Amino acid sequence: MVQGNKRTLVVGDIHGNHKALLQVLERSSYNPKEDMLIFLGDYCDGGSETREVIDCLIKLDKEATHKPVFLLGNHDVWLHKYLEVGVELLIWIKNGGQATIDSYKHTSFETKFKHLRFLEKCLNFYFKDNKFYVHGGFRDIKDPIKNQSDQDYLWDRTLWELACESPKNTKFTEFDEIFIGHTTTEILNTTHPVNRCNVWNLDTGAGWRGKLTTMCVETKEYWQSDLTQELYPERKY
Repeated sequence: MVQGNKRTLVVGDIHGNHKALLQVLERSSYNPKEDMLIFLGDYCDGGSETREVIDCLIKLDKEATHKPVFLLGNHDVWLHKYLEVGVELLIWIKNGGQATIDSYKHTSFETKFKHLRFLEKCLNFYFKDNKFYVHGGFRDIKDPIKNQSDQDYLWDRTLWELACESPKNTKFTEFDEIFIGHTTTEILNTTHPVNRCNVWNLDTGAGWRGKLTTMCVETKEYWQSDLTQELYPERKY
């Protein structure tokens, strides 16, 4: 653990798993007066407690001395559309959206409006201390900031695919390290963070049967929740 300095803690894709979020905050000994949180997006869908997750994130934002960074994920765009105009897209339903819709039943207009405003403030990417944070990735490796569409940051897997195919010493862009979610490490048969080149993938499968992960940027120590299939045994997969 970093001593005497605030830590930067990056949190992977939560996907409506409020119990898992509480576990990683507790297990990492998160200190709202010292540490800074960076969330990689996909707060909703799959798990049954999206409303509780976003309530928790809003509460963390209010209590933290060093304001958290909230990135936007592709699933969060679907939730935004639902909260804004009530649209229930078929592609969203097929990708875990029904659990999110169910979590907002009997929810007040005021809460939905507050959650909508939270999503509107989320960022497409964030960079600090020569480290880059993004939900999905980017296509233009030479210039990940100027030559991208918003959709690339949310959806693109080019960065991760290249990282997996490249020699270990490859460095993508001028950034020392890049932290992503979006592409579950379960594809590689693991529920632990995976490092390829200078890219760290922290989507460890919370949206399915895996775990939620938070990692200390400075030390690479990480903490995980229990398997979400154990936290929510009633969930249908």
